[in-house]
Amino acid sequence: MSIAEFPRGDRSDRGDRSAATQRSTNRIPPHSVEAEASLLGAMLLSREAVSIAFERGVRSDEFYKPAHQHIFDAIRALNSAGEPVDPITVGDELRRNNLLEGIGGIDALLTIQNATPAITSAERYAKIVRETASLRKLISVASEIAEIAYSGPEDVARAIDESESKIFDVSETNVGDASQRLGLLVNEA
Repeated sequence: MSIAEFPRGDRSDRGDRSAATQRSTNRIPPHSVEAEASLLGAMLLSREAVSIAFERGVRSDEFYKPAHQHIFDAIRALNSAGEPVDPITVGDELRRNNLLEGIGGIDALLTIQNATPAITSAERYAKIVRETASLRKLISVASEIAEIAYSGPEDVARAIDESESKIFDVSETNVGDASQRLGLLVNEA
C-alpha cells in the first residue's frame, strides 16, 4: 500500500464509536405508554391502585407522556386532599388547572380507564413505569458523561469522579426510594 492509498485523516469514518454515538441520538428513549396508561387506569378504578403507585414511589416525572404526567399529578392532588379519584374528579382537577383539553379531554380519561387490562396488575405497571424512567435517566447521564469526556477536561480524575457520582445518583434514586418506602412501612407498623 502506498502513501497515496492510505485513508486521509478527515475523520469522516471514525469507526464503531462514532456510529454508536450517532445511533443512540436517533433512538426513541425506553418507555411504555401502555404501562403508563394501565397504571393510571387502575388508579382511576381503585383506591388500592392509587396507594400501590404512591407506595412504590412513582413520580409524575417518571411518565414519558406529558399528558400522563398531568393525570398523575391530578390524581396525587385529589388523593392528598382525601377526595375520590375517578375520571370525573380527575377531569375537574385538570380543568381547574387548564390542562383537561391538553390531555384529550374527559374522553381520554374514560378511554384510559376502560382500556385498563387488570387493576390487580397495578404493582407491575408501576414497576415498568419506574424501570423505563430509570433507563431514560441512565441514557441522559451517559450523554452527560460523554460530553464531559469529549470536552477534554484538564483534570481527568475529577471528570471520572463526577461521572461516577452521576451514575451513583441514578442507582441511588431507586435504592433511596426503596428505603424511604421501607421507613414508611415501619412507621405504620
